[in-house]
Amino acid sequence: MIIDQFFSEPNGRICFTREQGSDFAKQMAHDFNPLH
Repeated sequence: MIIDQFFSEPNGRICFTREQGSDFAKQMAHDFNPLH
């Protein structure tokens, strides 16, 4: 499973934007809740 597009690792810390979190929920978890 390639999930690199859903987060970044600046300075060794895992970070994700709201858009990346939403994309992960929709594409990987098939969660189409309108909250994201």
